[in-house]
Amino acid sequence: MNLKLLNLGIFAISIIVFILFCEKYIHYTIDDAFIFYRYSDNIANGFLFSWNYDGEKEFGFTSYLYTIVVALGIKLGLDPIIFSKAVTVFSGISIMFLVGYSLKIFTDNKFKLYLLASLPLAFTPYFALHSITGMETIFFGALFLASVISYSCFIKKNNKYFLGLAIIFTIFSIFTRYEAVLVPIAFFVYILYQKIFLKEGTKITYILLNFIPILFLVGLLFWNLNYFGQPLPNPFYVKETRDMTDIIRSIYEICAFLASSSPFLLLTILKLKTHLKNKFSSFLIIQIIVSLFPFIFITQWINPFYRYYIFEYPVLIILGILSLYLLKDKLEIGKYSKIAFVVAIIFLITFNLPITADVTNFVHTESNTLENTHIKIGKILAKYPELKHNTIATVIDAGAIPYFSQWQTYDYTLNDKMTVQHGFSIDRFYENEPKLMFFYHSTPVNPETSIEDLERMLMKKMNMEEDPIGYHDDIIINPKFENYELLTIYLRMYVFAEKEFSLENPELMNELIKNSIHGK
Repeated sequence: MNLKLLNLGIFAISIIVFILFCEKYIHYTIDDAFIFYRYSDNIANGFLFSWNYDGEKEFGFTSYLYTIVVALGIKLGLDPIIFSKAVTVFSGISIMFLVGYSLKIFTDNKFKLYLLASLPLAFTPYFALHSITGMETIFFGALFLASVISYSCFIKKNNKYFLGLAIIFTIFSIFTRYEAVLVPIAFFVYILYQKIFLKEGTKITYILLNFIPILFLVGLLFWNLNYFGQPLPNPFYVKETRDMTDIIRSIYEICAFLASSSPFLLLTILKLKTHLKNKFSSFLIIQIIVSLFPFIFITQWINPFYRYYIFEYPVLIILGILSLYLLKDKLEIGKYSKIAFVVAIIFLITFNLPITADVTNFVHTESNTLENTHIKIGKILAKYPELKHNTIATVIDAGAIPYFSQWQTYDYTLNDKMTVQHGFSIDRFYENEPKLMFFYHSTPVNPETSIEDLERMLMKKMNMEEDPIGYHDDIIINPKFENYELLTIYLRMYVFAEKEFSLENPELMNELIKNSIHGK
């Protein structure tokens, strides 16, 4: 059988399975994705990097390149939700191809069915999930993997062409997410490892060239400081770990991620001695360690199915299947070695399938919340464009409501540099004079609970007797909160309205109530 056609057939199966999973999760869009869409929409309409439609600079987005790409789609008249998902699905397919093709290179074309390596990704539900969220996760993952593979190919073949590719892909990766700088840093660590343990050196020219992506990041940080007044985006400061509890949780989540990749990790450990003697695979291992370590200091409170570091999953697959390939001829089972190899491959392909139900339930719950809370509210507000100059306040979730409504929005978590730079100010919160407040809460509200009962709960909260809404303490117990009333409740959203604004806009208030859980 023609091996080229067989590889293409295998890859076609990978794409089909991957697309089927993506279609299964197509309705899921993470609320944070709408933050990107709002910034992209502003860029497309000439407001550059601003959160509100007043042109004021804000640094609430985490990816320059992804935001600009989505903005280009909007400029072309494309729906940002559909366009962004098309981009990330294509990125997912690119990752599957890169994983397989890298094994062809790393085995010097000896691994004939190299695109078999694409199948474990295709059969991993959360890989498809992150390819469909609307976030930059998999878009970054594709650029990151291209950078890692290019560095590995340079190390293996000592060809400056691959180093040039590595530098280019790394720069694009850094322009997507800053943690991509960890790849050239890992290369420096590898150079030390190579010198000490492999007794080989690297040309000084190559070492100096590796500084280019790092210098690019330094330049980008200086630009950020000059333009936004801070070197890093707002979410970085919000999501950094605050105490030892956060660090322990982060370590636990990283270990859980490695456990989800345990077959590939175990295979790598079985051939660890070989890998550590090998130049390119030792770099892959060093890169994994260097890239995962900083995430110990990143809080994990919004990291469903390993969103922060899924970009390392393809690298673990490469190492695992490479290890299995190296073990194949060492299996002391004679003529059955090929059968054992095939069985092992099938196991690796299907290992993560049992969590499909968990991913599906997660998608159903989150999609239902988003559609029936955030998006619904945003679209209701959009019906009243004459009111969009009024400020609304979103507490915690600040994506879909601002994006769909296009109202002036005060978000003190991810899209307010003053809060990031100087801390939350309750005085400043009320100085913004929000006419509506939307308080997200992780626990769904019981539809049977009446507005009156919830108001009594709030009164107890204000008297510090109970804690029904947790993290909104400062807002609720402030005397100015007396100017607001609990209008209604959606699935996971408390809606408060300024009393005077409520009286002036009965039609809007009635529509918000009618579409809530108490209006049905």
